[in-house]
Amino acid sequence: MQGVIDNFLKPKFIELGMNATGRWLDSLEARAVNGNGEIYGMDYTYWLANGRKPGKMPPVSALIPWVNAKLGIGGKEAIAIAWAVATKIKNEGTNYYPDGTDLLEVLNSDEVKKYVQDEIGTFFSIEINKILKKQLNDNFAQS
Repeated sequence: MQGVIDNFLKPKFIELGMNATGRWLDSLEARAVNGNGEIYGMDYTYWLANGRKPGKMPPVSALIPWVNAKLGIGGKEAIAIAWAVATKIKNEGTNYYPDGTDLLEVLNSDEVKKYVQDEIGTFFSIEINKILKKQLNDNFAQS
């Protein structure tokens, strides 16, 4: 799964021009849960993929690092700008709403499916090879 993150998801995020602080990219991790591969990341991934509709103000504190990274502004000025951005989002929603983005759609692409199938095939090939070598060694030791 890490290969899917590194080869497909991260490049798509960068291609869409979403990167500001790098925190989202750094947060991505692959986990095996009950035999399934899962990808975990920041809690705002939903809004990156779907946009945010008007009506509710996002947390100003979450926007301060974005203001720092995108605009190079810190201190009280960054807080004021983050508050203005949060207010704008509350009133108008984000640019990604209502159409969303194709950030996560890359995970369902034929290219990713082929990559995963190839990785699984390689894994099983290696495991089968290990089993066959062990059986050959065991048979040779018995003779």
